[in-house]
Amino acid sequence: MSRNRTKILGKLRLFIFILVTLPVLVVSIASYYRSSDEIEKRVVEANVNVMLQNQMRMEQTLRLIDNMVVPFIKSTLYGTAMEQELASFDFQVYDQLFEGMHNLQRYQLPVQNVYVINLDKQWAIDNRGAFPLDDIKNDEQLAAYIQTPRSNYWTYEEKKLKSPQRENGYEAIDGISLVAKVPINSPNPKGLLVVQIPRDALIEMIVSNLRADGAAILDGNNKQSPAEGLVILDDKYRTIFSNDASMIGKDVSVLGYVNQIRLASKPSGYFETQLNGDSMGISYGRSSYNGWHYITMVPIEDIRKDSRSIGLYTIVVSFIMLLVAWIVALKLTGKIYNPIQKLFDAIRSKDGAELTAEDRDELQGIYERFDTMAKNNQQMSNELKEQLRYIREYYVLRLLKGQLSKMKIEDHRGLFPHSQSWKWMSVLNISVDTFAENVYKKTDTDLILFAIYNVVGEIVPADHQLCIVIVDEAVLVVVGGRQDTQSLFKAFKVAIGNQIQDALKDVLKISVNIGISDTYQGLANAQKAFQESVEALKYRIRYEDEAVICIEEIWPEESSYMTLPMQLENELIYAIKFEGTGTVKECLRQLVREIRSAELTYNEYQFCLCRLVVNLMNMVPEPGAYFPEIFKGKMPLLEQIVQLKAGEELEKWLMEQILSPLTAYFDAGKGTPKKRVSMKLIHMIEAEFDSDLTLELCASRLNYSPNYLRRLFLEETGVNFGEYLVRYRMDKAKQFLLETDMRIADIADKLRYSNSQNFTRQFRKQEGVSPGEYREANKGE
Repeated sequence: MSRNRTKILGKLRLFIFILVTLPVLVVSIASYYRSSDEIEKRVVEANVNVMLQNQMRMEQTLRLIDNMVVPFIKSTLYGTAMEQELASFDFQVYDQLFEGMHNLQRYQLPVQNVYVINLDKQWAIDNRGAFPLDDIKNDEQLAAYIQTPRSNYWTYEEKKLKSPQRENGYEAIDGISLVAKVPINSPNPKGLLVVQIPRDALIEMIVSNLRADGAAILDGNNKQSPAEGLVILDDKYRTIFSNDASMIGKDVSVLGYVNQIRLASKPSGYFETQLNGDSMGISYGRSSYNGWHYITMVPIEDIRKDSRSIGLYTIVVSFIMLLVAWIVALKLTGKIYNPIQKLFDAIRSKDGAELTAEDRDELQGIYERFDTMAKNNQQMSNELKEQLRYIREYYVLRLLKGQLSKMKIEDHRGLFPHSQSWKWMSVLNISVDTFAENVYKKTDTDLILFAIYNVVGEIVPADHQLCIVIVDEAVLVVVGGRQDTQSLFKAFKVAIGNQIQDALKDVLKISVNIGISDTYQGLANAQKAFQESVEALKYRIRYEDEAVICIEEIWPEESSYMTLPMQLENELIYAIKFEGTGTVKECLRQLVREIRSAELTYNEYQFCLCRLVVNLMNMVPEPGAYFPEIFKGKMPLLEQIVQLKAGEELEKWLMEQILSPLTAYFDAGKGTPKKRVSMKLIHMIEAEFDSDLTLELCASRLNYSPNYLRRLFLEETGVNFGEYLVRYRMDKAKQFLLETDMRIADIADKLRYSNSQNFTRQFRKQEGVSPGEYREANKGE
């Protein structure tokens, strides 16, 4: 196997290795972090639980002492004792009181001494016996107890080494004390009951509680020595218990982690912080009983010992899994590669070529081979489709021209299998009417037909059409449908015609006429339908704009040729001989409108037009000498008439080719020279009535003297020039008053009057009413 042929195997193995390795690594890392996180949570929870257990046992002992003290100080015996003087003390009461005090030190409670202090009688009883209190007010410890507003509370008590030992007096200890005032909740107590627990007994009680649980502060699978990491603070943040003896009794509220506990919103919790450069996990709890704080501190490194061991275990297991997976992958990739190798060898043996490029591999060679085959197949498919398109177009052309028998039509229906389900068929003949000359030139006929061909192919659904063809500069499409009735199919084909017309106008700026044949059953009638679509387009002259023309709508029931009035033709001839061009155009427009509105066949249209042209040309002795334009081209006169499709085209052709030469011919022989001069003056008045027109200005233009023109105009018209100008301006004023909303002042200015008063005066003189009255009186006309 060559070097190139091993590329795909190497890539396959690399892919399998990555596919196997990534999930194992992801799962291993996720499992490690998940398990480590879970273990750390459990360790933290264990530390918190131990701290809470220690708090609970501690408070249980303190509550037990507290619960024993309250009944004692509320007893009758205690009240009786508080009423007696030391000197006259009832010994029976004293024995019972002393026995009650000793009961508070039993039951394995860590109580060292109990003081019963009578503040009113100034005596005290403790384990040493009864003794007088010489100076209660100067005793700082007792004074602090008395001044404290609480009546029953635990407090930290510290023995002052500088204070001298007194035989009769209150002796403070290093430890904690329960202080109860008598009476309870009284602002002026009569006595105190102080229960003292020394520091050593307190420590022993805490350690024994932890040993009783069978556990120490937890840090995974390791255990610390009892009470290691435990700190107890009183409600004033003084250290009651700590492994660091130097911290006992000190106020540690200034320490960072203590301040964080003090500001915490929850009574218990856990957080991590830096303590003396070490990362520590702090579990804390605040007692609701006496406000003390119980804190355990464990190094973060100890908490995470088990996590590191789990990480090592995870690495070993992952490596073993990867090793097994890699070995299996090597075996499997060899088997997977075998089919690729066989396929590649088979292709190479067929092609007789070797892979020589360094960057090619087996799959690339196989791809290139199949790509070449696909391209060849696609090329052949395109060629077949192109040939099939030509075959279909050829079939449709022969079908429309009637060159296929019914048998051949049935034999070739496989070219258009969807047409076999048609119930109806018709032919649409699309012919260009006008197009935007700024976009296309008249020489772009082939381009325009090709564009129409594409637009029609997109609009007409494929299952409702045969192949679109182009015949004689027209686009033809045979449409069919499965509608239930013939009327529904007619609506369908007309709708398609309207869509084609709108699309060509919007997209290509082309106006088209569409001739639609009658509806038939079976493709054998295609030739007849084609001829009808061509015939329908001949009736374009009936419509003002481009139209969709259905042959069944334009067939007249009977010929109306004999009903065509001849009066309009005679009026047109009279206007040519005796009227101006404007009258000729108006008569021509009325005549063409009358021809278009008549229900005539196309042949009758042609006959009417030919007869009109012949009659007009017979008005002169030698028609060929006066109508040279219609004989210049190669197209005969009758063919020119056949090409006239729209009414506008007919009017333009007749006016330019026939009527204008005739009008000029007859104008040339009209009247005398004086008559022609007077007509020119009238034309100047009609064209320039809104200017400062004068007889002198007209005379200079015509090269005559003003006096001569004045006499000539009076002889020809019967009125002088100025009067004729005033009358014409008044006629225009009446037209402006009736047909526009112009102000009277604006009309006066337009007619060159210096002010509206002069205009009103002249108008009233001629018409008998003012301009405003004239407008109001003739407003409805």
